[in-house]
Amino acid sequence: MKKIYLFIFSLICLNSYSQIEGTWKLSPTNAAMGCGPNQGDVSWWSSSIGDVSGRDCLFDDSITFLENGTMLHYMGEETWLESWQGVSDDGCGSPIQPHDGGEADWVYVNNQLIVSGLGAHIGLPKAYNGGELTDTSEAVDEITYDITMSSSGDAFTADIQSAGNGDGWWRFEYVKTSTDAPTSYSVTLQVDASNITVGENGIYAGGGVLGGAQAVQLTDDDGDNIWEGIGTFPPTGGNYIFLNSPSNGGDWGAKEILDGLPCADPSNWNDRIMPPLTSDTTVCFEFGTCTPCGGTPPPPPLSFNVEFEVHTDSLIASGDSVSDDGIYIGGGFLGSHNALPLEYKMNGDSNMVWTGSIVLPASGGWFTILNGDCPNYDCKEDISGQICADSTNYNDRINLLNGFNQDTVIVLEYGSCVRPNSTTNIKEISSNFLIYPNPASSVVNIESSKIINRINIYNMIGNIVYSSKFPSNSAEIDLMDLNSGIYLVDIKFIDGTRRNSKFIKN
Repeated sequence: MKKIYLFIFSLICLNSYSQIEGTWKLSPTNAAMGCGPNQGDVSWWSSSIGDVSGRDCLFDDSITFLENGTMLHYMGEETWLESWQGVSDDGCGSPIQPHDGGEADWVYVNNQLIVSGLGAHIGLPKAYNGGELTDTSEAVDEITYDITMSSSGDAFTADIQSAGNGDGWWRFEYVKTSTDAPTSYSVTLQVDASNITVGENGIYAGGGVLGGAQAVQLTDDDGDNIWEGIGTFPPTGGNYIFLNSPSNGGDWGAKEILDGLPCADPSNWNDRIMPPLTSDTTVCFEFGTCTPCGGTPPPPPLSFNVEFEVHTDSLIASGDSVSDDGIYIGGGFLGSHNALPLEYKMNGDSNMVWTGSIVLPASGGWFTILNGDCPNYDCKEDISGQICADSTNYNDRINLLNGFNQDTVIVLEYGSCVRPNSTTNIKEISSNFLIYPNPASSVVNIESSKIINRINIYNMIGNIVYSSKFPSNSAEIDLMDLNSGIYLVDIKFIDGTRRNSKFIKN
């Protein structure tokens, strides 16, 4: 019965999230943004149809909500700036930190959108819960908006009590520009070949997501030794390499040698790494080096510990069994098929859980889960067609493709992109994270080695029943007002990371 409840909860959450996933822009209409004394009232001020062109640098900004909880705020070279940001006059200009877009986190539950990250926002950056910014130094790290979705699902309004002294309301109207994130971007690939003698066949880019050794032909029309061509990359980026005069599509002997350099991916034949993309872009490097054209080499790559927790309940439920060899993490940027053997652990819920940890480069990459020790990968999980699978890279997982900047815990279900609740016995999760007692009657305690920022608790139908900030390493939460049942805990730490768990209220 417990698993049924959790399954229902997952479906509800997925449905709620799916409503707002995609790419959005301010509606190019009259009163696309405005403020007034009451929610939905824009009598104090509202934008006009003329502002669509007069503030085009704002109306062309886009916001993409990805399924993995990442928000991409793309502002381009210019956005709308106001005097409180330190400019002399309101107008278009280069985005000013920390309200300069990029990546942030998002949660959408019970018609509320929560965006997290210093400077993260939608609409105008000055609006936060309870007031308006007067200086960039006052930027907050979390904002909540009340969302009203249109019946068609292609538009929404975002309201926030902020205007004036915090008694009034701002409203922003958004329209969906695409159901899904872009499937590809054009990248202008440039390489400075002045440090080599170019062969008679010229310079090419290929390998990785591009294809063969002659996938993209580069040219040097002006004779300045900067060879240039355009390649197509998925939003997740991928690998590629420059080649000097390859004779055919399989002539990998012509590729530049990057072995041991920080821009090389040792798990993918030391090819170059194209990071995740949010727009068309241009890259330029010296041939055979990590040095940007006219620049200096990047610092050595970072690496962090990654802890994998793989649940095999769905595998068992389908009638299959775990191989006598056990479960492995491998492929992609881990290297071999059996790079990380996992250790079986029976947790408190009698679920089939396999765990293990490994130090990996912070640049991230693909990986897969294997049921057994099979060099030919015929025992790898099948997640084809699912959101976390990259169809262009053997349907490997993309969970870590965007990279990471700290020790990371990743919880996975074998053969599925739906993240299971971390059901490892709470006292055994790790030495730096505890929830107790569990089950609980009156209070539940949370302790962590990291500073907690906010704790949200959800019931089994996806409603937030508790939310509070805890700028400390521990929290004691009163449960007396909660009904008996299973609850999901979402913990956000001050460093921006999150951890999910659950407890039972008696």
